Amino acid sequence: MPLGAVVCVFELLALVTARGAALLGARRARG
Repeated sequence: MPLGAVVCVFELLALVTARGAALLGARRARG
């Protein structure tokens, strides 16, 4: 795999993880 593709995948994964953590934190704060 090209290095660019690996970096792109890692960036997408980090974005999804950060968004999921933010949503989970908001739910915990409300609940």
